[in-house]
This record gives sequence, C-alpha cells and structure tokens, in this order.
Amino acid sequence: MSTKIKDSLHELIGSLTKTEKRYYKLHATRHLASDDCNMVVLFDYISRQEVYDEEALIAHFHGKAFLNQFSTVKKRLYDQLLQSLHLFHANSSVEAQLGRMLHQATILYEKSLYTQSLRQLRSLEKIAEKHDLSLILIQSGKLRQRILETQGYEAEEKAITELHTDIQQLLAKEQLIHQLWNLKSRVFRHLQTSGIATSETGKEKPDQLIRQLPDIGLIEAAQSTEATYLYFHIQAAYQYALGDFHQSLDFCEQTIEHLRQHPSFASGRPNILLSVLTNACYLAETTGQFEKSEQFLRNLKTIEKEQQPLSEDLQIKLFSSITSIELSLVTLRGDFQAAGKLLAATESGLEKHGAKIPPLRMAFFHIKLAGIYTGTENYAGALKKINLILNDYSLDEKEELMTAAHLMNVILHYELRNISHLPFAIRNAQKLIKSRNRSNEHQAAFLQTLLKISKAHELDHAELFSVLFNQLEQIQNKGNTLPISVHFDFPSWIESRIRKISLGETIRQKYHFLASA
Repeated sequence: MSTKIKDSLHELIGSLTKTEKRYYKLHATRHLASDDCNMVVLFDYISRQEVYDEEALIAHFHGKAFLNQFSTVKKRLYDQLLQSLHLFHANSSVEAQLGRMLHQATILYEKSLYTQSLRQLRSLEKIAEKHDLSLILIQSGKLRQRILETQGYEAEEKAITELHTDIQQLLAKEQLIHQLWNLKSRVFRHLQTSGIATSETGKEKPDQLIRQLPDIGLIEAAQSTEATYLYFHIQAAYQYALGDFHQSLDFCEQTIEHLRQHPSFASGRPNILLSVLTNACYLAETTGQFEKSEQFLRNLKTIEKEQQPLSEDLQIKLFSSITSIELSLVTLRGDFQAAGKLLAATESGLEKHGAKIPPLRMAFFHIKLAGIYTGTENYAGALKKINLILNDYSLDEKEELMTAAHLMNVILHYELRNISHLPFAIRNAQKLIKSRNRSNEHQAAFLQTLLKISKAHELDHAELFSVLFNQLEQIQNKGNTLPISVHFDFPSWIESRIRKISLGETIRQKYHFLASA
C-alpha cells in the first residue's frame, strides 16, 4: 500500500499557476547546471500528482542516482522554485520593487559608488513616501547613515541633523502603526471569542481596549495613511462589539472614503478594502439601508474585475467575502429560493478552497448554510452543518458562535421532531452557556420554553411559543439584546412557529416593511 503524506514541496508546486510553472522550467533550462536536469523531471512528476505519493515516486524513478540523496534533492528543488518565484514576481508589488531598488543601492554602496547609491535611494524614497511605507524608508535611512560614515562625516551638520530627525519621525510613525495593529488584533480577537456585548458587564472588555486607542489628534499629526485606516477600523469594530451597528457602519464608511482618497495605499492592499466593504455591506443591510448594501456589494465585485490576474490568496478572500455576504443578504431578506441557487456554487467553492480557509471562517460558512437549509426546510442538511461546528474542538473558545450553534441544534431537533432527543440538546446548550458565563435572559427563556415544548402536546406548542415571544419582547424593552441573531434570526423563527407560516415568509414580511418605511 502506497504512503500518501502532506509534503511542502508538493504543496508549493500545487500552488503554482501555469505561467509560474512555465517560467520555472525556462529558468531551469537556461540557468541551472546540467546535472540539475533531474530537477525538471522530478518537478514534472510531482506536479502531476494530485496527492503526494512518495512511494509511487520512488518506484517511478527506481535506479536513478538522485534517489540516494533524495531529501537533499527535494530541498534544492524547493529552493530553486522559491528563487524562480522571486524573479518572476520581482515587480509584482511596490514592496518587491522597492526591495530590489534597496538591494541595488546597497550594491552600489559596496562598490564605493556613493553618489549613484544616493541617487538610487532618492528614487526609492519618492515611491515609498507615495505609498506610505515607513519601514523601507527607515532601511533607506540606515543605508544613508552607512554612506555618511564611510565618507568620514563630510556632510554638513544640518544634513546629519535632518537625517536623524527623519529616522526618528519614521520610527515614531512605525511605532504608532504597530501599537494600533496590536490593538486592532486584540479587539477583533475579543469579537471572535465573545461576540457582541449582551450586558453592561459584556461591554467592560471592549471599553477597556478602546481606552488604549490614541487620540485622533495624534493620529492626524502622524500623517500616516495606515495609522488613520487602523484608527477607523478599530472604532468600527468597537461599535460593532457594543451592538451599535449604525455607528459601526459610519466608521466603515469613513474607512472606505479614506482608502479612496489614498489609492496608492489601497491598491497595494486589496484585502483591506475587501474586508471593509464586506463589513459595510452587512451593516447597511442589517440597519435597513438596502441601497447602500447593494452598492457595497457592487463595489466588492468591482475589486474582482480590477485585480486581474488574481493571486490564490486574493481568489480565496474574494470567494469568502463575496459568497459570505451574498448568503447573508438573501438570508436577511428571507429569499431562501435565491439562497438555494447559491448553495451549489458555495459548496463547490468550499470544496475547492476549504483546506486554505481558516477554521473560524469555515465555521461561519457552515452556520450560514445551516440557516439557509433551515429556511428551505432541509433540516437534516442544516443539522449536518451544525454538527461540523459542534464537533470542531478548535472552535470551543468562540463563545458567541458556539452558543448560536447549540441553540440552532435545539431548533433543528425540534423541526425534525426528534422530541426524545430535544431535552439532551437543551441540556448541552445550557451546560455550554453556563460554562462560558454567557447566560442571558433571552437564552434562558428560549431554552426553558423549548424544554416545556418537548413535554407538551403539539397543539400547545403555538401558545408556548407565543408566551416566549412576549417574554423576549419584554427583555428587549429593558435594553438587553440577542446578538447571536447575527448568525440566525431566532426571533423570526419563533414568530413563524406562532403564525404557522414559513420562516422565509416571516422574514420577507419584516424586510418589506423596513424597505417601505
């Protein structure tokens, strides 16, 4: 039986585009030594393997001398491929172009061609300043220092002072960016684990984090495009954590406008605009600003057209963002017929990119798909998706997501008439919520009512749901929220059970009411 293992070389070769593969073979033919001809043969064989199979490879090349040092040969091929990719993508980004220019300036310096080296640095710095790239400017400043030292400090004292001041300002700007990035990461990590605050206690952590945000005056004084972007992005995430979707959208729009005013910065970082537009689209739809949500979605799709050719990373992010937001929009509108049409393309994309989509992002897809399957009354299909979340222990700390998944699990067992299993599902949900200290009045009332329903006659279910609906309204009026509804519209599902109409029809009626308001 052949051994099939994950292999770095196979992964790298599998990630190459046709053009990159062709470039490597041309590069190898022209530049590698004649004794490296086996590299191209080995490259061709591995590129044909859908799954890496080392036993089959060794059997295929039986008797070849390079198998005696196979680990070394694989390492050499891996390094050659990286060198080929480096050359192929030498001008694929501003950072790559500037890195090459800095290297050239360093070579000129080492040849004692100081004037030429400084000329190259001036060209580099103009481009770096345009794109707000502080780190490369710091590196350029360090090379200027070396040139000044080598020339015996012949420069005027003014030039020395200016160089010192420039590097200090750049270091301060980079330190500010680092501080903001660290804060942004902590805010988003809190969102991923704890979700939207459901009480005053839940707001303590976001409030503690936002107090560390530098004043907008300091941000503006830094004159850093990236620092300003991070400031708005953090504010948007903070407002979302508090459940203030209107304020969050406002900061998203400020971020989008800021990026549009600085196209040089944004064009080199399409992932940033992609992320902000996705968030804005969802927030606009959630707050009833439907024309805005459609415009944001069109802008998202424009990125896909303008960023050709697409890197694999960007392909995955575009698929993830556009598909995710399209699923959200049709779900928020209760248009499960349209959502059904997206299912095949979504499942196909997940199968294609699944291995490279982070587990949390994949879980968000699963819960969205579970909601759509619920809306189309494919409860067994929905339960399969929920079980993928419940059985993934890497998601255990994602409190809001796991709570929503457990509550959906209860709903699905109810819809499937697994009444005997319902108390077990409810106890599991209660146990999880208690262990995370996530319990709130909404969830407690919901689970207690479903427990009563599991013991009641079916004719009494609608009345029990009606009592629950009134309870939830009273809790809502006290200022408490049910944030897990961002994953599934629990209130609409309860209402649909009372009115004995479909979930889709219930949501559509609400949507049309908001749209006509």
